Amino acid sequence: MNNSSGLRSRVTETIAGWILSGEMQPDAILPTEAELSIKLGVGRNTIREAIKVLGSKGLLETRTKRGSKVSPRAAWSLVGS
Repeated sequence: MNNSSGLRSRVTETIAGWILSGEMQPDAILPTEAELSIKLGVGRNTIREAIKVLGSKGLLETRTKRGSKVSPRAAWSLVGS
């Protein structure tokens, strides 16, 4: 695993943990990429990649100009890629 994919995995797991633990409830708006980048100490591209992964699993819904929000639990698909 190269450093880039390791960072992405760590960020993906961190954000997923916030959601799965209930720290971020369904319909909660995720902080901006810039805020997450500072909070997690990674670049914005790493944040974008993690958000794409979480979106593909149904944990997040992303809308241009609106940001990302936590999806309802019924939309989550945690099995697979």
